[in-house]
Amino acid sequence: MRVICNGNSEKNISLLKKSSIFLFIIVVIIFFIGSCTKSNNFSIGENFLDSQTGVKLLDTFRVGLSTVILDSLKTSGTGIALVGKYSDSIFGSISSKSYFEFAYPTDKFNETDVFDSANFILCYSKYYYGDTTSLMTLNIHQLTKQITLDENTGYRYNTDSMVLASVLATKVFHPRPKSADTIVTVPINSFGEQIFNLIKNNDEVVSTSDLFFEYMKGFAITGETGTGNSVIGFKADEKHIFMNIYYHAPSNDIVAKTYKISFYNNVASSSSNSSYQFNHIHYNISKTAFSNIKGTGNILPSSVTDNRAFLQGLIGLLPKIQFPTLQNLIFENHWKILKAELVIAPVLPSFAYFKLPGKLYLWETDKENQMNSQLVDSRSEAIVSTLYIDDLYNEDTRYTFDITSYINKEASDLFYNSDNGLLVSLNTTDLISTFTRMAIEDKNPVVKLRLYYLTY
Repeated sequence: MRVICNGNSEKNISLLKKSSIFLFIIVVIIFFIGSCTKSNNFSIGENFLDSQTGVKLLDTFRVGLSTVILDSLKTSGTGIALVGKYSDSIFGSISSKSYFEFAYPTDKFNETDVFDSANFILCYSKYYYGDTTSLMTLNIHQLTKQITLDENTGYRYNTDSMVLASVLATKVFHPRPKSADTIVTVPINSFGEQIFNLIKNNDEVVSTSDLFFEYMKGFAITGETGTGNSVIGFKADEKHIFMNIYYHAPSNDIVAKTYKISFYNNVASSSSNSSYQFNHIHYNISKTAFSNIKGTGNILPSSVTDNRAFLQGLIGLLPKIQFPTLQNLIFENHWKILKAELVIAPVLPSFAYFKLPGKLYLWETDKENQMNSQLVDSRSEAIVSTLYIDDLYNEDTRYTFDITSYINKEASDLFYNSDNGLLVSLNTTDLISTFTRMAIEDKNPVVKLRLYYLTY
């Protein structure tokens, strides 16, 4: 019988033959590989990867935690005048007063000009700390001496204060630092008329700048004790703090005129870049967890402060992080640190009302607990924290720092001085011009060092 195949059947037979040949070739190749290579002699990469080597994570490394208070912070030339007071049970009470001078007036009045009124003008900086719903009382004082700067540094500090003369003017108001109305006017008619007459009569007091500054000396803005519970910031420059004297020239059509005496924004020297305006900060921490910090060398371990450490600008409170067992744990083992992360978590009650700082910075320190040098990475850029906010549960809000370069630098000579450590700080501007605050703890959650390392 004759079998007739169609074209498709012929193609299938051809493909089957080709597949069989290909399979045969693969089997031959495998045979030769197996014949030429013994499993116990396969050595590719044996010089590069030890069987005991592996990347591991240690995230239970706890650290030493303390609170440090700095001796002083420079507050001159910050561009902000801080006035008022605030108190609570966690950080105690603080108050601030601001000192400044007026510039020498060069314009004159005519003999026929008539005084009407005078105001101090203050402009909000939009910064505030505390409760602005309460009435606030501002007082303006004249100083008994001229403002001078430190001979060695050219600055004034948060601990500096000056003697005040009697109150020249008072303003009672509800502060509204975020409102569209940015100006606070303080009537100062009696003093303003006195200055008006001196200038109008060409008194010797206003004949030269030296005589004028000796007479005028300077001013302080204070918040009266017993009223208000907030600190308000005002812009401190020639455009935003000044005195207006309102007057007119007698005529049939009386036209009101304004004479302006501006804030004195003098720079003391080309090297300091600091003006004579500064803020004095007074604080009372007697009822806080860190009340004894001044009597213990300006540092307290968290073990005596309810397992917490505290940060607040302008007071100079900073958490100190130490690594007391780093020498034993890392440098005496065969470890290569690939990444080191410092993780700190703020205590929830401390930021329920006050906003957390968006960024934190680290400074190297030693047993003297001073801000020695800012911590930088391998590119010499400041190491800045990343902030994760747990909006859902409020349980995992945390700051994370990459301190790999710091740990590897300390490891480079196989010795770590446990007296050394890191200070957690705000950026420099906020540290010397705000009361930004935060509390962290080493209990729940803990402050920890997270290490990614290579063992060998």
